[in-house]
Amino acid sequence: MARGEHRSGRGLARRRQPASSPTKVRPSAVEFLLIAAGLALVWRYAWIMDDAFVYARYADNAVLSGLGLVYNRGEFVEGYSSPLWMLWMLPLRALGLNYWQIWLGTGLASFAAAGGLLVALERKLSPGPRAGARVNLPLAFLACSYAVTSFFTSGLETPFVELCAVGYALYCVDPRSRVGQLLVGLSPLVRPELALPFAFVLAVTAYRARSLRAVLVPATLGVATLLAWLAFRVYYYADLLPNTFYLKHAYNPAQGWRYFLNTFASYHVGLLLLASAGLWLWLRRGDRPAPPHDRRVGARLTMLGAALLVSLYVIRIGGDAVHFRFLAFPFVLVVCATGGLLGEVLGRAVPQRARSAGAAFSVAIAATSLLLQPPQRTEHVLRGDAGHVQVDGISDPSWHRSRTKFRRLAREDPSYDARIAAGDRLRYREVVADGFCARAHWRHDLRVVHSFGLTDPILARLTVPEDRPGHRYKLRPYANDLVRLYSDPRARFTGALFSDAIDQGYAPPWIAKRRATFDLLARKAYNTHDFAENLALALKSPRKIEVGP
Repeated sequence: MARGEHRSGRGLARRRQPASSPTKVRPSAVEFLLIAAGLALVWRYAWIMDDAFVYARYADNAVLSGLGLVYNRGEFVEGYSSPLWMLWMLPLRALGLNYWQIWLGTGLASFAAAGGLLVALERKLSPGPRAGARVNLPLAFLACSYAVTSFFTSGLETPFVELCAVGYALYCVDPRSRVGQLLVGLSPLVRPELALPFAFVLAVTAYRARSLRAVLVPATLGVATLLAWLAFRVYYYADLLPNTFYLKHAYNPAQGWRYFLNTFASYHVGLLLLASAGLWLWLRRGDRPAPPHDRRVGARLTMLGAALLVSLYVIRIGGDAVHFRFLAFPFVLVVCATGGLLGEVLGRAVPQRARSAGAAFSVAIAATSLLLQPPQRTEHVLRGDAGHVQVDGISDPSWHRSRTKFRRLAREDPSYDARIAAGDRLRYREVVADGFCARAHWRHDLRVVHSFGLTDPILARLTVPEDRPGHRYKLRPYANDLVRLYSDPRARFTGALFSDAIDQGYAPPWIAKRRATFDLLARKAYNTHDFAENLALALKSPRKIEVGP
């Protein structure tokens, strides 16, 4: 008898374990409508950020011209922040798709995938028999959010960032989720700062499971892909970090705090967290010792901890010039942490009317989220893109969205045939300084010195003050100096570029005074792909170059 009871108990324990992934879940009618509404908003808010054309120039130089992953011919500088986004664009471009098709299509597909994962997440956060209300608060809030749906496009890696955030949430609740493992493992290649939640979430998961085997798949995937890209970066670019790190890794927590508030306060995420805490306390009243519920609390706290890490990093570096972009990951993850509570409360409080109440709450949350806008907007975006102002040096996607030329350029590909015709025989007819990335992409037959330093290893390291996040207008005189140096008929784009210019007297004084530093940077940018030599160069790479008197 005791033996039978023991077997029965073991069977019951096995049945109480969370369902193994992948788990097929069917969205409710309301969830289908929310996903459809979100897709419509992604389409309506679709836009292209000027910086996206940096990726486009790299991709076209590689795919159409055969010059490799470079911004300028023979100049090996990693001027993009997301290796995975770059790698994603290459095969799609090789198929002949234009950039509008790539960027909009990826955004819509990423949102649809995120919507499906949010449905699965809600089922795992509220799996009990009284969860019939099915108020998918994260889906309702995120699907109609102006910021979230806007950044499922942009031409940058933001759709992958937001999809990864949902993947992290799913993984925190169910570490066996294959989709969650994949998205967590790939996330450090999406954005460098996602290495922080990657390490944190895996450490917490391993600790809670008391086993490293619990994190074997995402850890192996993440470490292997990071090491592979690092090896490529050393071999190809002679560096350990992307060029954008030297440009944007500053210390400006005051501006970063303003950026944080501009994102989280605009959408009242603090109130959402307080309300969710109240719902959790209501569910915990009396004696409700439910181990699965405790497990879900730990998952939610892990999500909040991961979001906090990324937020602190963004605050430290001063945020970004564009609202929401650098905080997309923590924003989505924090909202995901509020899932599963409201539906469970309604299921217990009004069980007879739980479904109708759940539908009403879902519509109310979605409508409220739809109306929330950042302070940069003076009228609702659904009425148009007029009425945009900067706040604390932070702009909104509206300025870029109103530039219809960006979309036309992405669709029409004016330099497509010329790039293919020239191939690797391309020779630049002029050197120019230009911080307008869309124009630089179109002018494929010019050597471009990016005047804000995004793709230039010299300007990215110069210690000039920011005028607004990511924008150093005082770099322009230095960019013009480089144009004059590069335009000199004696200039040869080799590792001796600056040494020769100094010896022959056509280098500007601020370069001539720092011969060793600029000689090192030239050897990096015009390296010959000798791994041992490049590793030595990468280890000696200067972080900053003082250009004061």
